[in-house]
Amino acid sequence: MSMLDISQVTRTLVNVIQHHIENSSVWSDDSTLSVVPDPPDSLAGDNALGLYLYHIKEDPSMKNALPMGNSNPPIKFTAMPLILFYQLSAHSDLSSPTGSYREQMLLGAAMKALHDNPIINDDTLVAGETVMPLILRGQDNRIALELRPVEPEDAVNFWTAGSTPLRLAAYYQVSVILLEPEPMQRSANPVLDYNVFAFPDSTPLITSSRYSLDILPPGATESREIVLQPARAPYGARIVINGFNLSGDETFVYLQYADWDVPRRLNSIDWSIQSDNSEVSLVIQDNIDGDELAPGLYNLFIEVAKERVTPNGQTKQFTNLSNPTPIMIAPRIDTVSTPNANGVFTISGRIFEGVDITQDHVKLFLGESALTQGAAGSLAFAEFAIVDQENLEIRWLEDTSVGDVYYLRVQVRDADSLPRWLVIS
Repeated sequence: MSMLDISQVTRTLVNVIQHHIENSSVWSDDSTLSVVPDPPDSLAGDNALGLYLYHIKEDPSMKNALPMGNSNPPIKFTAMPLILFYQLSAHSDLSSPTGSYREQMLLGAAMKALHDNPIINDDTLVAGETVMPLILRGQDNRIALELRPVEPEDAVNFWTAGSTPLRLAAYYQVSVILLEPEPMQRSANPVLDYNVFAFPDSTPLITSSRYSLDILPPGATESREIVLQPARAPYGARIVINGFNLSGDETFVYLQYADWDVPRRLNSIDWSIQSDNSEVSLVIQDNIDGDELAPGLYNLFIEVAKERVTPNGQTKQFTNLSNPTPIMIAPRIDTVSTPNANGVFTISGRIFEGVDITQDHVKLFLGESALTQGAAGSLAFAEFAIVDQENLEIRWLEDTSVGDVYYLRVQVRDADSLPRWLVIS
């Protein structure tokens, strides 16, 4: 089982050493033994033993254990397997050589105690005493001890060179200590029926998204079609998603923005979703279930649901999710008014202002010139202002003259509007 307080492991080992030595033939009843969880430089007294936890690491052999339950994220519901590393040392304040002999005796007796009890559980008794603290008992906790084979030339690495001389010590590792996980919050229901279903088609695969539109540049006599791929389309435009295995008993479409926690499913009626095996089309809306949908770059997923009848007559639905494909929802320009005598004009469209749109998100370009934001009603040259969600007020460049043609571009959250030109007449 698992525990949350790893100090209880140290208490257990201290109890093993204390009870064993006090009942050993090498120990004198008139002496006081001190077994503490301290480092060597903190030990004091004539008969002191220190069992110091100096390092902890995760057990790699159990690191990938499957989590229990189906909560998200699952890792915190999995016990963390730890290996604890201890340094066992002795200290005596007695004068030499008595003090050195006492330290060697104490260390040998402590090593004997740990050697005789390599596995410690609820039933472990040392000199007739239960050594595992009450808080660990009754939970199937098991502590395994192992003396580490530290080579003599490597022992010096455990001491700080220049400040503390090399001292007699033994090194142990204790495993596996399972650090208690969070309580499981969800668990899948048991499987009562086993069925095998055949799906001849593979999972849905999106190969592209596109939006087609006709444009008539200034000076041209005939419009021409351009295809924006990946799709970049304004509100009210129908885009097409191409791929394979895109239809089933039901087809669902999801959008995901970068800072959303989960994708949002689109209402098939509101978005006029149409689908067949190789193509899904939809009409871009300015909201998802009433929540405003701002311009920007989104990932689109398609989920295909297929139904099968089980042997007991029930219908079971199976779903498969496609790969993502990017689409750009563009701000829409509906009309551009005729500039007045001061060069001020208005753009009407959607969406230029909203909950997810800050002023810094909105940019406007006349040709290659980026306009700066000003105050509506008192714009300087090369400035624009956000009037409301559907209107922008703009003042042209200072050197604008009759006959000039500007490519007009509104950008909201890095999404550009579709081609539009401003002809000065």
